[in-house]
Amino acid sequence: MIRSLLHYNHVINKRFIDVFEEHHIDDKKCISLMSHILNAQLIWNARIDGTPPRWKAWMMHEVVEMKKTNEMGYEWSMKLMGNAAPNLIIKYKNTEGSEIVNTAQDVMLHIVNHASYHRGQLAARLKELNIEPPVSDFIHFQREL
Repeated sequence: MIRSLLHYNHVINKRFIDVFEEHHIDDKKCISLMSHILNAQLIWNARIDGTPPRWKAWMMHEVVEMKKTNEMGYEWSMKLMGNAAPNLIIKYKNTEGSEIVNTAQDVMLHIVNHASYHRGQLAARLKELNIEPPVSDFIHFQREL
């Protein structure tokens, strides 16, 4: 299930990035939210991988970089889930420096939930800009398969 959720997350991120390209989005709030979604996945992947994250949560990406960043995050997540048992215990420090323990599966589910939350904000902002956001409901995505 986690792998299908990661695939859903990847495809829906790509659809939002396609809208950015199609409409030449340069709105700072849109760029910030999409960048944050992509950065968060990379940061969590690094925690599972046991490597220091090279990304900051709110680091901005140019739209032209976003597709590559989305691909990198997805491929890394899928590799991690292929190599790690879902119940593998991950120990890491959060942004406040506190030691935290979660399973790899819990972290991956968080990546998807976190992205869905911020894509909702992003969809609302696109509507404010009179741009129709892509449909991003999981159940709609599943019907397409």
